Amino acid sequence: MNKQYALTVRDTPHLLGHVLGFTKLLPIHSKWIKNTWDSPGSHALMAFRGSYKTTAVVVIGIIRYLLFFPNARIFLIRKTFAEAAKYVRVISLCFNKPELRALFYEMHGILPEKIVDNTGELTFNFKASGTAEANITAYGIGTAITGGHADVIIADDIITLEDRTSRAERESVKEHIRELSANIIDPGKLTIWLGTKWAQGDGWDVIERFTKIEKYPIEKYNFLPEEEIEEKRRRLTPFLFAVNYSLELMSDESLMFQEPRYGHFDVETWRTAPVIAHVDAAYGGEDTCAMTIMGGNSAVGFLHEGHIQGWYDFIKTQYQKFHCREILLETNSDKGYVAKELRALGLNTRAYSEHDNKAIKISTHLYGAWGDLIWDERTDPNYMNQILDYRPGSGSHDDAPDSAASLLRERGSKKMISDREAIAWSVDE
Repeated sequence: MNKQYALTVRDTPHLLGHVLGFTKLLPIHSKWIKNTWDSPGSHALMAFRGSYKTTAVVVIGIIRYLLFFPNARIFLIRKTFAEAAKYVRVISLCFNKPELRALFYEMHGILPEKIVDNTGELTFNFKASGTAEANITAYGIGTAITGGHADVIIADDIITLEDRTSRAERESVKEHIRELSANIIDPGKLTIWLGTKWAQGDGWDVIERFTKIEKYPIEKYNFLPEEEIEEKRRRLTPFLFAVNYSLELMSDESLMFQEPRYGHFDVETWRTAPVIAHVDAAYGGEDTCAMTIMGGNSAVGFLHEGHIQGWYDFIKTQYQKFHCREILLETNSDKGYVAKELRALGLNTRAYSEHDNKAIKISTHLYGAWGDLIWDERTDPNYMNQILDYRPGSGSHDDAPDSAASLLRERGSKKMISDREAIAWSVDE
């Protein structure tokens, strides 16, 4: 083995990233790679979004490990199989590069060739052991792995926004983490946990019982342009910025809306109760479009970033799928233009003029009905997060809670809170 090449890869792996085209990697990325990959046991790392954590620790980390341990069996786990398979594909493409092939030859005397290169699975000619597992195998967090064994498990972003908005998702992910740490990884082998904590009681509570978590918040370790950070502050809700960049979990105790109830929106609901939709339209910039559908106590919500005209087909599809009787839109911003266009698509559209204070409307109608609503699990997590993160007067996105509250008011909310409670939650806009 060429000792000089080996020392460079071992001590400054971010330079290996530069050779492979990942030129934004810095010496701190070498630190992250070495801290997580260079000793057996369990390791956990959180770093602010946009820090190239996955590029460094997952992509370069795996390639570096295979340079030293060609027989390794590595399981790469993300929230979904498709997400994990995407990074296996990136690693596969890296091994096409002449620079990496030459480096491997210098270290081992053979050129790396792919024996298996399927979606989510990669095996090389340098794997000399007869074990059934590939060099790299992709899994989603819910994929059954029982029976497989790995030398390394790397779990990246298996805890997401869904874990904040769904108790069932939190509990499912925690059970998978217990299974991975207890039954899949061979004793004394390496596990690496990367990601973000999204809720009290999520999977990180399990991980931190057996692993010390290294944290790299943006306030201490930032290397992104300051104008980019300020843009993130403007675009994101306080909760999302704190979670993704400061790596802090804001307390939910002061929030108006707590744990949503989830269930199934029966498509036959329309036979016994009118199903009505509401759309809160956006016309570009940083605003979002929100669509809420309710029938009885069942509800489902969707969110769209961009101009409302780019969402017409989706709106029509959901309108038909849930057998909506009508769709409601306020006309203050566009004088009824969107209502007219949706009507031309065959949707029964009812337009209205908005006069209520938004904060009072949300704190009256949505807050009053919150405990009775059962949200379909197809609800967009970003839609639900806007509701859970809602703070009157905070300036954060409130299109989802505004849409839900407007729909409840227009159809006639079954449950109201007192004027005193509404005033306590509201502020003048």
